[in-house]
Formats: sequence, C-alpha cells, structure tokens
Amino acid sequence: MNINDLYKVYLNHPNICIDSRKAKSNSIFFSIKGEKFNGNKFAEEALKKGCEYAIVDEEVNKKNEKIILVDNCLKTLQQLASFHREKLNIPIILFSYLNP
Repeated sequence: MNINDLYKVYLNHPNICIDSRKAKSNSIFFSIKGEKFNGNKFAEEALKKGCEYAIVDEEVNKKNEKIILVDNCLKTLQQLASFHREKLNIPIILFSYLNP
C-alpha cells in the first residue's frame, strides 16, 4: 500500500495506536518493534479490541483484510506523519538543542 492510500485510510480512522493494550475503536494499530517486544504479535489483539486496521511488517494473517503488510512499520508511520504534516497549512517550529 502506498502512502497516498494509507493516508486515505488514516483520514477515515484518524487515531494511531502503537500499544495494543490501549487499542480503541476507529484507530489504526502500527506494530512497532523494540529490543524486547514485537508489535506484530499483537496485531490481531488490537483488531479484536476495536482497531480498524493493523499495519505490520511481518506476515501475520494473510486472510485478514484489515491487516496491511508494509516493509517497515516505524518508517511507514514516520512517512504518514510527514505526509500529514505537509497537508497542514500551518507553520512548523523546529527546536535545536545545542550543548554549550
């Protein structure tokens, strides 16, 4: 799925969830991985708790149409955020932290 199509899904379900324990209806679950956890293992749980879609980067359940396979969930979430920010017509303020 390309970022344009994913953005359309996001517009219909504008809540993002990365923790299946906090899954709620009308949201999209992104299965983020960490050193000690793999969100792909919780994709179906998030759907059962009300998420409309689960974005995964490992094969989970090919039969479930609400599971969308991407190359990298974190990068896809970052791309979605960047794409959305470009659609907003507001100034963006960037902060830089410098060590004295």
